[in-house]
Amino acid sequence: MNSNIIIRNVYQDSVNNNTTNSYWGLGDFINGCYTLFELSIKYNFILEIYLHNHILGNFIETNSINININKETISFYDRTNIITTINTFIQSGMRTFNILTNGIPTPLNNTNFINFFHTNFKPKPILDNLIRQFMKENKLIPNEYITLQIRTGDKNMNESDLFNFEKYIQMIIESKINKNTKVFFTTDNKFLKQKLSYKYGYTISPEDPIHVGMVTSSLKSAIFTLLDFYVMGKSSRVISISWYMWGSNFSKWCCELNNIPLEVISMNNYE
Repeated sequence: MNSNIIIRNVYQDSVNNNTTNSYWGLGDFINGCYTLFELSIKYNFILEIYLHNHILGNFIETNSINININKETISFYDRTNIITTINTFIQSGMRTFNILTNGIPTPLNNTNFINFFHTNFKPKPILDNLIRQFMKENKLIPNEYITLQIRTGDKNMNESDLFNFEKYIQMIIESKINKNTKVFFTTDNKFLKQKLSYKYGYTISPEDPIHVGMVTSSLKSAIFTLLDFYVMGKSSRVISISWYMWGSNFSKWCCELNNIPLEVISMNNYE
């Protein structure tokens, strides 16, 4: 690597060129890191994961020190322009570039990224201890439980009336999950979280879900979102039921990074 060239993927809840009111969840951010990782090999630069502008930086240790990057200087780049943007930067002769990108949606083709990510995106002691305590209290043994994830979508996160959605979910659960199976359940909808965990006796984290790409000041909700990610990453398989055809980047990257089988079920198939 050329130690004189550094590109940082800066995770934060707003950028100076967001005209669509879009938000980028943890899975989107990891996807951007993977795209930049691939480009770092091609262009020979150092990739840093920068969380100091985001609430998650309280709980995750990365390979980037806090240099007080001004949030208002960060621009967002997506699949349509990230490659040309990086190429332009490399040709410019500049030595540092701070951006936010969700990258190009692709499967994990370079397994070296797994080691890079786990080395440079590590739980701080406060999060690591919480994960250990939660798994012990709930008798979750790595690889001896499955994870059920339900992604209702950003517009439905706070929606309480999801009758048809719930009806189809129940059909899926009863056809896919043996009643004797130990299940960790995570979802982006707080009403489903309570209803289904009560109905089926699934293990859940105690806090209401949040979208970490949106503005939030809730440290408890943020740390338990990360707990969901890491507990999912210790399960034997993941079933992801999603409002979206592509599933969920949250579970997709959790499974890719931990070599866990993932079954994606789109609700479009049950309409």
